[in-house]
Amino acid sequence: MKENNEVRIHKNTGYTIMSNIHLKDMELSLKSKGLLSFMLSLPPNWDFSVEGLTKVVKEGYDAIDSAIKELIRHNYIFREESRQEKGRFKYIYHIFENPEENYFKMQNPPVGEKQVPDEQVPEKPEQ
Repeated sequence: MKENNEVRIHKNTGYTIMSNIHLKDMELSLKSKGLLSFMLSLPPNWDFSVEGLTKVVKEGYDAIDSAIKELIRHNYIFREESRQEKGRFKYIYHIFENPEENYFKMQNPPVGEKQVPDEQVPEKPEQ
């Protein structure tokens, strides 16, 4: 006997189209996946600073800051620093859906990490 099923989908407007790459990245925490998804949904002129993001989410400064640092380590975000007047820092956030497309990662190692050329890496001694 054939079933007569009917499906009615009620959708809203205001969709965000984004890659699934970060959602399937097993190296990222759920917190970082959620923050990156949220950041990708915002307009480019948004205040992407930690302070700006904490104004529109439930999480506090430390949670947002640690998620951004994780996304930087995994090359989803590159944070460019420059000095403004009176010695204050200004950050420009470059956000990538795919970390492989982050053209800054080879030029600028993540903060606190030092890139060592392959020829300088000592080989593992035999035991």
